[in-house]
Amino acid sequence: MNQLRTSLRRILRSILQFLNRPWYPFLVALLAGADLFVVVIPTDGLVVSAVLAKPRRWLWGAFIIGLGSACGGLLLSLLAQAVFDGGPAAAWLHELVDRILKDPDSALPGWIERHGLLAVVLGAVSPLPLQPFVVLPVFLGLTPQSIFGALLIGRILKYLLIGAVIAFVPRFLPKLKGIQDEVREVEDSQREISGP
Repeated sequence: MNQLRTSLRRILRSILQFLNRPWYPFLVALLAGADLFVVVIPTDGLVVSAVLAKPRRWLWGAFIIGLGSACGGLLLSLLAQAVFDGGPAAAWLHELVDRILKDPDSALPGWIERHGLLAVVLGAVSPLPLQPFVVLPVFLGLTPQSIFGALLIGRILKYLLIGAVIAFVPRFLPKLKGIQDEVREVEDSQREISGP
């Protein structure tokens, strides 16, 4: 775990060197999409850094980064659909999903099954990992296109909220639950770049 944290810090230092570039929000959008596959990118913290670097462009950054995250979700849902609909592990996956959906201790799949796309929107706004809100709906019969739309709405809402707080009332940033660790990772990496 320590080696992963060191690698993440090194990568963040490399990314944050481009903070003042006009294309930085696009880089964060690409990373937000990749985060659905690698899970360790502190996307919320990078959103904070993008807004702090260009506070007047917070709306643009929220939209671009939300779009990048939703595109990553679309790719993941298309991959899940391809595997589920006849890939080599399809029979095993069908059995696994049936077990997950019937497990009384697993509340999230049932919640997603009951609420459908609303659950995807709420999952995209929340600090929870996004992958279950992308993959489980595919297994429940929702189309990747509808999942993409729900992710786009949820992620843009989330990043608009983060951006508005930072742009207008930055003192409330510590009150945004669920993103403090990611913001701390980015801040630590920024300090390492700046030096003491």
